[in-house]
Amino acid sequence: MAGNDLKLNKLSFDTNAFMAIFKNICNLYLDDLSQKLKNLVMGEIWLSGNGSSAMKLTAVAAVKETKREITNDHILLEVGIDLEDLKGKAEALFVRVYVVLHGNQSGGPLHEKPGIATWNKHILIKRLPDPDTRNADNDLPDEFNQTEKAEDIVRLVAENVEKDANKYIKIFIDGIKGALASINLAAFVNVG
Repeated sequence: MAGNDLKLNKLSFDTNAFMAIFKNICNLYLDDLSQKLKNLVMGEIWLSGNGSSAMKLTAVAAVKETKREITNDHILLEVGIDLEDLKGKAEALFVRVYVVLHGNQSGGPLHEKPGIATWNKHILIKRLPDPDTRNADNDLPDEFNQTEKAEDIVRLVAENVEKDANKYIKIFIDGIKGALASINLAAFVNVG
């Protein structure tokens, strides 16, 4: 060997380009997973929620993707109802959804006070009876209290969703694996 015949090559992998494609793949599969989870949550609210069909429809309509993050460290997807977001909207909307998810007795037995408007049956409007003949702290009849719904509705919905969600998560993971297997990794390798 004469002089310096040894030539060293550098081998590199374009992680930025690969991660951009990976994140796009994840977003595509997350779109599908998000819809499946929203449908699952809506179904469980319909089956386990408190209140009338009109109230449950309001709660089901409030189900949405509340958070999505894809970073180099993790993938996060949250689906549900953002009660804080609903607080900024019409009071009746928030109260209807809250009652569907938590029942109507979070503050104890329901009661009415003279001169203070109360919600109607489906929590559409507040009004005063005409004439207002109510006594101070008049307890409403037992049928308004729905004591059979005293269990934690949100916990029940979450447990049922978690049982079924795992099959959708497996589909998500299998989809990502399949998409990654079809990528030509050599395209991200540079030799120079």
